Amino acid sequence: MGDMRGMRKGQRTQTALATFAVLIGLGGSNSSALDGGSATHADSVTADLNHARSLSRAFREVARRASPSVVAITTTTARGRGEGTGVILSKDGMIVTNNHVVAGSDAISVQLADGRESRAVLVGSDPESDLAVIRITATELTPATFGDSIEIQVGDWVLAIGSPFGLEHTVTAGIVSAKGRDGMGLSTFEEYIQTDAAINPGNSGGPLIDLDGKVVGINSGIASASGGNVGVGFAIPSHVVTRVTSALAEGKKVQRGWLGVSMRPIRTERVAGVMIAAVATDTPADRAGLQSGDIVVSVDGDAAKSPAQLMRTIANHAPATSITLELIRDGKSITTSATLEARPMR
Repeated sequence: MGDMRGMRKGQRTQTALATFAVLIGLGGSNSSALDGGSATHADSVTADLNHARSLSRAFREVARRASPSVVAITTTTARGRGEGTGVILSKDGMIVTNNHVVAGSDAISVQLADGRESRAVLVGSDPESDLAVIRITATELTPATFGDSIEIQVGDWVLAIGSPFGLEHTVTAGIVSAKGRDGMGLSTFEEYIQTDAAINPGNSGGPLIDLDGKVVGINSGIASASGGNVGVGFAIPSHVVTRVTSALAEGKKVQRGWLGVSMRPIRTERVAGVMIAAVATDTPADRAGLQSGDIVVSVDGDAAKSPAQLMRTIANHAPATSITLELIRDGKSITTSATLEARPMR
């Protein structure tokens, strides 16, 4: 009996020890899992911070590279003092800015990134795109590098540099919110890059820059009820800027194609395009046989989406260029060509 009780007691003791060992093992497993989870979370946080630091370094490098090409502009008129920003185009002092920054100025002063100040003269202006070229007497300046605004996409990071409220070389960051914006009433030809990078009065004429440090736009205006930044800014795309400034810098007027029609939008279940409301006499449109009521579907294969877009497409062609128009007339599709003339100066 005593031996039997001793055996059962020994068995119970062994069973208890085994159970304790299992619990210890489970406890160890849970502890390892928790430690592993903490390590995974810490690794994830570290990776996120490294990503943020990498983006911060990218912004810093872009600002460092682009800043020497950005200038602050001060103007004086009979009405008072104005402020804006400009971008250096050439080593010998050519600078692009907005036309509305320098229009009607009695004097234009430019402050370089290194603090030097110089008087500027107006070389040429193009109110229809709201661009102007001014020049200072200087050498060995740092010209900006211009990128391809056609390639930039909605969602891409961009930086703006300018002199909002007179605060020179202020850098802000955001994304491209939209492309091809028009109807803003800021100029005749509008094809804006929209951005939420903070743009305020004084930023006008400054660069919108991609993460490669290239200028993809010239900041031109904002949509705001208060006059301050609300995250809706507009920049003239670089493919427009380079075409306009190349002419202005040579003292030439910007030449644009002209068809000679008035237009209105049309969109139905069966057709989308631009309706010709009237055709002026003895114009390229008249000579091409266009008629009131024709619906322009495309120009050289590119869809006609709105009157503003169609006018811009035609204006982007040089005078004497022949274009192919796809039309709908009386329900039938026809194709014709027209040779553009120079757009009359406004």
